[in-house]
Amino acid sequence: MKKRNLLCITLALSFVLSACAAKKSESYSKAAIENNASQETSISSAGMADNGAQVADAEEKLENQANAISDKKIITNANIYIEGEDLLKLSNSIQQKAAELGGYIESEEFSEYRLTTRVRIPAAKFDSFITYTEKGFTVKSKNVFSENITNAYVDNEARLNNLKAQEKQILEILKKANTVEEVLKVQAELYKVRGEAEALEARKKSWDRQVDYVSVTIIADKKQIIPDNKKTIISGNEFVKAISKGFINTAISLILFVQNLLIFIFSNILVIGLLIIAALFGYRKYKKYSKK
Repeated sequence: MKKRNLLCITLALSFVLSACAAKKSESYSKAAIENNASQETSISSAGMADNGAQVADAEEKLENQANAISDKKIITNANIYIEGEDLLKLSNSIQQKAAELGGYIESEEFSEYRLTTRVRIPAAKFDSFITYTEKGFTVKSKNVFSENITNAYVDNEARLNNLKAQEKQILEILKKANTVEEVLKVQAELYKVRGEAEALEARKKSWDRQVDYVSVTIIADKKQIIPDNKKTIISGNEFVKAISKGFINTAISLILFVQNLLIFIFSNILVIGLLIIAALFGYRKYKKYSKK
């Protein structure tokens, strides 16, 4: 009986222990599954976040490129030919209007009959200045022409940015140079890159000035006023006055002629006397030879 009781107790304990082990393994498997699921979820969410960031960056780049292209760079120039009676007044008026619109006089040539002035006007005020010239002066001709430099400007900007990036890399390499030969080689490349960058920067500044300020060349000629030549009939006292005035003018002219003739004779009397003697001597010689 005792042996049977011990056997039953042993079987019961083994059954209880096996059941507990099964529960623990099941709980462990569930935890592992949950951990794997959470890891997969976090990985997928991180991937989605990375993809979203990349898409956002790509969209931002595209938007920036679109804005750069839409911001067109236009160089505008205009030639205006006008006529005016008072060129000095016209010049002062143009200078005053240019300053009022935020522009300035780039050059001016002034003479009695012609004014040539080149004005720089902000692009936003160009239409206002043209309206001012058309309403204030007699415009004989006008020519406006524009040049779209957007593509060249964007290309210049990209090349300039690349050169600046190259300059930074060369400076980093220069820090790591060990020998004099290496330093000289790196410096030569650095000077070359900086020279190209400065040329592109100067071109960019020149374009910016031309885009921001329109060039207007004004040529103004003085208007010639031709007086009316109307013929009228003189009668009465005016006729008598005209006759007396004509007689006086004729008498004065004769007196002046005689006066000038006497002055000429007396001032050259020696020369005239020698010429007369020479003429008489020549005349006698001629008569003597002609008789023979």
